[in-house]
Amino acid sequence: MPITQQVTNEHIKLSLQSILNQSFTDYDIIIGINSSIAMDTSYLKEYSEHIKIVSTDICLKYSMIAHLIAYATNEWIAFIEPGDVWYDNKLQTQWKFSEKYDIIGSACGYTGSKSGFSCITPGKINEDSFLSGCPMVTNTLLIRKSLCKWNEHKYNIHADFNMLYKLFGKGYNEYNVSEILCYCKITKYNDITTLSTDIQKKLIKKARRNYTVRPYSPFNYNL
Repeated sequence: MPITQQVTNEHIKLSLQSILNQSFTDYDIIIGINSSIAMDTSYLKEYSEHIKIVSTDICLKYSMIAHLIAYATNEWIAFIEPGDVWYDNKLQTQWKFSEKYDIIGSACGYTGSKSGFSCITPGKINEDSFLSGCPMVTNTLLIRKSLCKWNEHKYNIHADFNMLYKLFGKGYNEYNVSEILCYCKITKYNDITTLSTDIQKKLIKKARRNYTVRPYSPFNYNL
């Protein structure tokens, strides 16, 4: 759980409780908090002995994620931000696909400044899944730790698209569970829909330019 902006304790507690309610119980919780944020986090340890708190001066989401992954001892990583809520069966449902797939997302609902549901590609991700943008929602992912290599970009859609498309081109298997397994809280800090359509298209085009060899090409090389 990367906390890079001021959030309420209520939102943190809401997300933590949804983790603790999971039917899948073999996990640790790592929370990174930007040291400039003024908030009392002493209560967090009362929730579970599985919680590790990391204080850092990092203020960018993906830099924070990269920093926190170094503290992870397990092979798989999942992400949650304050205000996100996991259904009780989220991890257990995704874990069923872990022997066949390397990155497992799901459908999700949105809460906060926007409502509605994600428009994702259900099932196995193929190249066409990337035609209209990023086909997976970061905060729904269960992903192998060794594959968590986001580049730092200003806009989330660019960083997510870059990494997922590159990993797809390298032959890693990506899959979206069609079932809604969580709700993601939309704020002004993570709402990529505030970008104009033109800007989103430019970001997607720029990301794809780095990976011009199509995965299905007979002349495919390692990306």
